[in-house]
Amino acid sequence: MKIVYCISAMFKPGGIERVIANKVNYLVNYGYEACIITPDQVGRPDFFPIDERVERVDLGLNYEAYNELPTWKRYWEIWRKRSSHKARLEEELKRLYADVVVSVCPPL
Repeated sequence: MKIVYCISAMFKPGGIERVIANKVNYLVNYGYEACIITPDQVGRPDFFPIDERVERVDLGLNYEAYNELPTWKRYWEIWRKRSSHKARLEEELKRLYADVVVSVCPPL
């Protein structure tokens, strides 16, 4: 069984990141396939350790790069990236052919 988690990034020290790290580590130890898809990891190291058997996919969108922009410009740039995000995510989910997909990302 393949389980995919979608989360913005795993470099943050938050509770959701910790729960996902614990879950995927547990799953691969019991013979399941696990994958984490992130749009904002951008090469940063994970805060919590993740087993090397967990497949990682980063969409490379880096929404966080817009955090310093004025509000109206930030919303404009994020709106422009949404179609690309949706297309890349659909492509990866089709490729992975997962049995279960869990998303903790905000909706597109």
